[in-house]
Amino acid sequence: MLPNWTLTESEFNPDLLHRQETLFSIGNGYIGSRGTFEEGFPNEIPLTLVGGLYDDVPIYNSELVNITNWMDLTFFVDGEPFRLDRGRILYYSRKLNLHNGVLNRNIRWRSPSGATFDLLFERFASLHDPHALAIYMTITSIDYKGELEIQSRLGGHVNNAGYRHWLLVDQGMLSAQSAYLHTITKSSRIEAASAFHLNIQSRSEVQYEPKNDAWIPGLLARGMIEPGQTIKVEKLVCVFTTLETSPHPHPLRRVVNEHLDKLVNLGYSLVKEKNESAWEQEWEMCNVTIEGDDEADLAVRYNLYQLLISAPRWSEYVSLSKCGLTGMRYFGHIFWDTEALCLPFFTLVQPHIARNILLYRYHTLKGARKKALDNGYHGAMYAWESALDGEENTPRWMPSAKNSLELDRIWCGELQQHISANVAFAVHFYWQWTRDDDFLKNYGAEII
Repeated sequence: MLPNWTLTESEFNPDLLHRQETLFSIGNGYIGSRGTFEEGFPNEIPLTLVGGLYDDVPIYNSELVNITNWMDLTFFVDGEPFRLDRGRILYYSRKLNLHNGVLNRNIRWRSPSGATFDLLFERFASLHDPHALAIYMTITSIDYKGELEIQSRLGGHVNNAGYRHWLLVDQGMLSAQSAYLHTITKSSRIEAASAFHLNIQSRSEVQYEPKNDAWIPGLLARGMIEPGQTIKVEKLVCVFTTLETSPHPHPLRRVVNEHLDKLVNLGYSLVKEKNESAWEQEWEMCNVTIEGDDEADLAVRYNLYQLLISAPRWSEYVSLSKCGLTGMRYFGHIFWDTEALCLPFFTLVQPHIARNILLYRYHTLKGARKKALDNGYHGAMYAWESALDGEENTPRWMPSAKNSLELDRIWCGELQQHISANVAFAVHFYWQWTRDDDFLKNYGAEII
């Protein structure tokens, strides 16, 4: 790997679980996933977010919605599932390659029954295809001979801090090696569909059977392994929502099924190759090198990576929230920070992303005009916390930090007003650097 392009964890510490989940996030600007383990771990926070996918929630108005846990993948030996809280970890290493957005994990694990395996996990969200996600796993037996069961699922039982946003529309099998899940949000009525295909390469014959539990469609595969043998597992996943497919001539399930077929025809290796090529082009425009200070060089590059995996490169109807697509602080709402702190970077290196950020403000002018009117003003008064439609989403009340049975008044949405000035500043800054007269005449001038 290139120097100062890799975030490395050489030891697993459960006390740092949630911190590391954030640090090892992956994404492509359409979708982002925290660095939880494919096999799961107690008290983890598996979180996958699609930009702009909001739903109503009590007290807090709206929030980005945790969608299907597409990463679910593990194996069983002697009836015991592989997990890091079971058996013994003999070796552990996790690396995030910033150059291609690929997350790797290497483990030597001894099961509770004494069987030893070398394991590799690799996953990414494609920068070439926003709807494509992929996992590659290898299982190498050191001293075990017998049957392995490999399980992969779409986990639809996800929630946001205990609140469930989804209603089940449909689920099932698309083929002997493929499953799908189709859900809809309770309030905003946004539909989401996920599908995956599992391909296992082994010396012995592999048998697949459906494991179609409620809200958790999946597959269970069985195959034999012996010392020195490696089983290779490829999981290709695609995700679509009605935010980007509506209006569409075909049902969402058909859209997902057809796209998954395309990914399967390409195969894991080619999907990964296209992702790496896209990242190569991205860094040609965006990389910053600090000579003589490796720590600073990596730190700046990591922060650029976080911007790039969360930025709305695929849509002009969503924007960049406080935690991007890696966490739920501030419920995924959009603040002034986007225009003041993030947009200058994108204006200089990826102006089409900066344009999308500003077009989001144009498409939410109706909400800004409503807030101005509600407060006795003419013109547009942008929301302190904005979501899908641009109306004010700052909670008026929140549970008190001192006593959860009491509520504290939140004044930010009514008293903080510099958000409007920040949006106007951003329009002017973008035009100064790009001389995008079309944007200024058709959108920017109206915002200002």
